Amino acid sequence: MQAKIVSAVIASLLVYTITMPSTAQTSLNLPTDHAGIVALQARQQKDETEMRKVLVSKEPGGNLDALPAFIREHPAFSADKGGVFNYAYSFNSYLKKGHPKSKTLDRQLHAIQDALQHTVPSYYQGLFNFEVARLFFKYNWNPTEAKALAESAIALYNRSDCLQDDRFEAESREIYDEKRAKHPVPFTYHIEDGETHCGKESASRFSTLGKIQVKLGETDAAVSSFQKALHEHSDTDAAVGLATIDKGRGDKSAALELLTAAYLTGSLPAEDIVEAKTLYTELHPGSTPADYEALLDQRYAKTYANPVKYVAASPQHVVLDELFTGGGCEPCIAPDLATEAALHRYTRDQVIVAIYHDNAPFPDPLTTNTSEARAKYYGTGGSTPHAFLDGKEFELEEGQQSHAQSSFDLLTKVIDPLLAVPSRTMLNPAAYRKGDLVEVTVNGEIGELPAKTHLQILLLETEMSYSGENTLHFQPMVVRASARLNDQDTGVAITSSGSISQRYAFDLKKIEAENLAYYDHFREELEKRMAQFISKGYMSQAEVDKMARFREPKNLIHPDRLAVVAFLQADDSKEVLQTSYTTVYGVQEGEAR
Repeated sequence: MQAKIVSAVIASLLVYTITMPSTAQTSLNLPTDHAGIVALQARQQKDETEMRKVLVSKEPGGNLDALPAFIREHPAFSADKGGVFNYAYSFNSYLKKGHPKSKTLDRQLHAIQDALQHTVPSYYQGLFNFEVARLFFKYNWNPTEAKALAESAIALYNRSDCLQDDRFEAESREIYDEKRAKHPVPFTYHIEDGETHCGKESASRFSTLGKIQVKLGETDAAVSSFQKALHEHSDTDAAVGLATIDKGRGDKSAALELLTAAYLTGSLPAEDIVEAKTLYTELHPGSTPADYEALLDQRYAKTYANPVKYVAASPQHVVLDELFTGGGCEPCIAPDLATEAALHRYTRDQVIVAIYHDNAPFPDPLTTNTSEARAKYYGTGGSTPHAFLDGKEFELEEGQQSHAQSSFDLLTKVIDPLLAVPSRTMLNPAAYRKGDLVEVTVNGEIGELPAKTHLQILLLETEMSYSGENTLHFQPMVVRASARLNDQDTGVAITSSGSISQRYAFDLKKIEAENLAYYDHFREELEKRMAQFISKGYMSQAEVDKMARFREPKNLIHPDRLAVVAFLQADDSKEVLQTSYTTVYGVQEGEAR
């Protein structure tokens, strides 16, 4: 599972994770069998303990001086990305706390590079150089040296090594997850995943070089580097870099085109989203923000194709499919696509889908108090993806698009038998919107109930547009609010069998305000959790604020894309007894219902 952003932040204090690749002077030779991977992981864990004993100097430069000897004595720790990232990240505190003497830092850098050259394959040497180049650029340290490091990282890149490393990382994660999963899903590595990851890594090296070249005033060279990056992958930094150059040259149309493409990668920073919208309005006088949103939808729809294949199904029982996902969650791509395909394969009289967004691993503006409450109810720990059918968790295959079909096949394999389960009760919801109020009525007949049962009423937006870092743009069946949400539980307590009739009104303006306020709440909670790291100097207040920043608000609700889901759930077992779905219909002033 992909950890929530807070977990990712804490982990980064030990392993500074970024993506990139290397060349073939000394090729990789990583184990591919289960026993070999486990043995290497055990050696690396032992070496990590030794590294923590070595890197104890309160003076960051002292830690850099200790690294060459450690690297030579513990080659196993450098046998995957984690070790190299740790070495590079050792420069972070040194640079962050003030620029050291240039000659001293150069000596330390070259000593570490020399140790790596005699210890690790070229691929990891390139990774180290790339990471340090990024840090030099971040802290505005010696751009000429940063350029040389970035160029070296590009020269040391080798696609076959990158693919081998990617498979090793995937197999390692699978071994880790297999030990912890309640019901392990068979793992299949797809070469398409590696091609995507390695394309990103190669592009990132070129775009970093381009940004450094811009800083050095080498604009034409930067354009070439950015173009090479985009040839490798849809790199956001490269697109933004070219857009800035085009705008500076007076070509605002070209700049907007690049920013629009970058927007759909899901990684466009907040300030550049604002810039794209501003340019669109400037180039299209009289347009509205909704016009640009429509353009994004059209662009995405032209190239988007769900890879899942299916045939129509016909059984009876209504199944509730709840998915916890995140716009920045790469492992969620396959479950997202599988769930979307299920929406098309089944009718709402067969399967009802409710999707909760969470901040895993990046802030997701579709997250709400309701999605956090349901995550707490199911005990997801704020991680994604998690899937529940009729309240029971099951495992879906995770990964990129290449895993979507397998994920869908697993999903339908569990759904189809549930469709034949007899219904224990009958629910008939009706929902009408008048202005900003959505009035919901749920009538029904229920039999004998477990001791603690709640009627849950969810307000869904049937389709939203948001480009998250995992590149998916259309977000279906997003839960926007729930009835009677409080600190203890949600929903209406049902204590007796027989006929029921419940009413509830959703105030759209109030929900929009609460969803907007959630962004501040998330930042405040993150700051509390990160306080110890701020106090110890590992992170600054500004860095935590940046990590808690949502790239754009998505609190507004489209009033014509609403639906209501009502379901009865036994809280002790989490079993969903019955579910029903209705579209929200509009009512004109004075019209009878």
